[in-house]
Amino acid sequence: MKDLKDFDIVILNLNVGTYVYEYVLGDNFFQYFESQIVEKGLVKAQINLEKNERLIRLEFKLEGKVELVCDKSLNKFDEPILVQEQIIYKFGEEQKEETEELFVILRNTYSINVANFLLEFVSFAVPMRKIHPDLRQEDAKADSGLVFSTSSVQTSEAKSDTESDLPIDPRWEALKKLKK
Repeated sequence: MKDLKDFDIVILNLNVGTYVYEYVLGDNFFQYFESQIVEKGLVKAQINLEKNERLIRLEFKLEGKVELVCDKSLNKFDEPILVQEQIIYKFGEEQKEETEELFVILRNTYSINVANFLLEFVSFAVPMRKIHPDLRQEDAKADSGLVFSTSSVQTSEAKSDTESDLPIDPRWEALKKLKK
């Protein structure tokens, strides 16, 4: 990958309709950004662009795998990635970001670059705890063997029995009769 211009989508003079763009995000893509989260991977990205008179809708579908380092064992492993996201560009008087998914652009905007969106979507798909799949299975087995003791827990039924042995404040006695 030479630079981010490879991820420019020219929208000026684009006719109303639907268009499909495909990208392959490899090691060079992730290393270009010097990402702390993902350094290596192979992710296929498909972007469906729908343009109408008022807006441009981009639907992203990313599928592949990224290489991560296990937080426990420090071994490398491949984590599957599957993402579906949407970005909307609305035509307006001034360029601005309304929300994380909605941007206002001018009608004479030449192109939009999708590289940062692609990196962001892949990064958000990475789990916070990076655990090797073999260790996940061991953790699941260990968790299924846990036994919780309930001997120290007083149930509400037992509590009500002990409460009935205590003398009742006469002010509450009238209310207790109404309850029955």
